Amino acid sequence: MVVGSRRWRQKNNPKPEGRPRKPALELKFEATKEQRDLVKLLAGYDIPEFRICKLIRNQHTRRCIAIQTLHKHFEEELEIGRETMNAVCLTMLSSQIREGNMTAIIWYMKNRMGWKDVVEQHRFSADVKLDFNHDELVQKLQERGLPLSVFGIDKPVLELEAKPHRKENGP
Repeated sequence: MVVGSRRWRQKNNPKPEGRPRKPALELKFEATKEQRDLVKLLAGYDIPEFRICKLIRNQHTRRCIAIQTLHKHFEEELEIGRETMNAVCLTMLSSQIREGNMTAIIWYMKNRMGWKDVVEQHRFSADVKLDFNHDELVQKLQERGLPLSVFGIDKPVLELEAKPHRKENGP
């Protein structure tokens, strides 16, 4: 080792025993009941853990705790808070369903039972070309015993000009 290097100084000049440089940093975090209740409430509202850490302070350092500290000291509160809120919401939802609230019933059926709204839409187009004239159409209708007067029109009329196809989705 080179004389004067950091590693040499650490080896040859160890820290003196006794009072630490910053005594507040040597004190361990201890959770209070108020902090435990706050973590349980915030976890129930699904607040992100990094935001919960900003609200919980170490009473010795007055600094925010780290996420590792949150997991170490508040593991039970994080879990219980979420499950408590789920229980409260399901209780309220079930009471609304029992009262006949149609919105709650539909929400439950869609989200918990997997039901969904089905709207069937068939979009297709077909180009049809008719190869018979007006007299043939009248004859075919008479052969089948169908009326020639539909919606007050005496004779059936064929449109010989094709209408332009318009798109449903877009311009």
